[in-house]
Amino acid sequence: MADWVKHAACKDMSSNVFFSQRGESTEPAKQVCENCPVKEPCLDYALANNETIGVWGGMSRRQRRIEAQRRKQAV
Repeated sequence: MADWVKHAACKDMSSNVFFSQRGESTEPAKQVCENCPVKEPCLDYALANNETIGVWGGMSRRQRRIEAQRRKQAV
């Protein structure tokens, strides 16, 4: 387990909040992530590992796909 996980705002929460069913809102998960002290490492992990489901670092799958494109263009 990565060290940053120990400091995550979601560490003691049900993963169901972050892995919603199709059509369910991702807003509850994003609200948890909003002030999380390890939001950036979480997002970096998701992008590096091509996580395709769930909310990571405050971003949905679609938002991560856009962020990955943005980062590729910035290099």
